[in-house]
Amino acid sequence: MAFDLGRFVFNLDSSFQQGGAHALRAFIGRHLTADRWIIASDFNTATRGTGHDVYSFALYPVSQQGLDPVRAVLSQCFPRDFKQTGRLTSEQKRFFETGTCFCFVFLVSRDSRFLRSDDRQADLIAVWDLFEKTLSSIKWAGTPDRFVRHVRKLYNEARKKNFSIYLLERVLLLSLFNAYVSWKLVANTPTQLFSWFPDDDDMTNYCDGAFYACTTLNFNWLWQTNRPGQPIPIIGMKHHANADASLAALVDDLIRVPDFLSAVLSRWRVEDNRLLPPPGAKRPAIRRYMQLMRAWLNENDNLWIGNCRLRDADLYTTRVISARSPKRLLRYRERLTAR
Repeated sequence: MAFDLGRFVFNLDSSFQQGGAHALRAFIGRHLTADRWIIASDFNTATRGTGHDVYSFALYPVSQQGLDPVRAVLSQCFPRDFKQTGRLTSEQKRFFETGTCFCFVFLVSRDSRFLRSDDRQADLIAVWDLFEKTLSSIKWAGTPDRFVRHVRKLYNEARKKNFSIYLLERVLLLSLFNAYVSWKLVANTPTQLFSWFPDDDDMTNYCDGAFYACTTLNFNWLWQTNRPGQPIPIIGMKHHANADASLAALVDDLIRVPDFLSAVLSRWRVEDNRLLPPPGAKRPAIRRYMQLMRAWLNENDNLWIGNCRLRDADLYTTRVISARSPKRLLRYRERLTAR
């Protein structure tokens, strides 16, 4: 099965345009002086007892005062990540009222197999063919050598006996979502610089950070497809291999919000609106999951959740919305539809 970037983006966008795009523009409209942005991300994948993976992104505007105001809010509100948080504070529950960030969350069914079937050898041949075509395409397009080297490194990795196709799927999905979120940002506001701050993870470190090359290639494709001939905004990247203590601390602050979202929503069964408790968790631990969902998910215009399912080689995506009562949910849905 092919990993079809164009079709996946089309289906993501079809869902996002139904309310999400208006909400993002409204958020950006409250930060018109910001021409620098940060996209911080955290993920929860392959977690035991869950049915989907979660990829969460937070978009932070950087004001003329720099990053300090954003970091001050985050460090005060989220001194620890979610698994180390015993109970939610009132400030944490009301965090989205501060207008500090806009968040994207992608839920991807664990049953969705993008490059895998029941025939591993056939899957490997398809992966090799994908890399060969990609290498040919990017070299023909004059892509910088450093990106070509990363793709070739992935190709060489795929030739190894213990190669994990599942891990490759996750790297490609993460780079797709990161590029898509970046595109939605820069398509709606003049941006001098935007920077990626992902969590330190096996996906971001795989093959010496091939994620960054894949995301850049995806973003460049989106930009050139939609804004041909226009200058591409500068992309800042934070590679974990080159991070010192101060930079690592900055990343920890920036990924707190995506960390909370990924940890909680990985346990949420969307189909029947049920929370799956972590193994051995006691009632107080479960309560903080429910508290965060009630506080952050209900009628939150600064949060877009996409429920992604692979079907017939297409990444079908539906937006997930919630409210405190069926009547409020109906009114909220009507308001989104009217935009």
